[in-house]
Amino acid sequence: MYIDFHCHTKKTKSSEPDTRNIDKERFVTILSNKGVGIVAITNHNQFDISQYADFAENEQVIVWPGVEFDVVGNVSSAHCIVICNPEFSTQFSDVVIALTR
Repeated sequence: MYIDFHCHTKKTKSSEPDTRNIDKERFVTILSNKGVGIVAITNHNQFDISQYADFAENEQVIVWPGVEFDVVGNVSSAHCIVICNPEFSTQFSDVVIALTR
């Protein structure tokens, strides 16, 4: 079984391709066919709790909540991936919203 803790499910920045937008059935099918058993949804600077809850309701893949933050410094920029225990997805959503306002 493979684990993927860096998976995008929607276009959240204008520079991203529309192909980032994926429905649950295709998402689960692709991951299952590749042998992924655990995945974290880590869209850029956004956590969509409704999408997470929908995608997590499947029998093939365990889905964890996450986010990929853009970190901008004076000289360079980077990304920081944060993943949360699924039991705390509501609190995680609240924190991400507060941090990205």
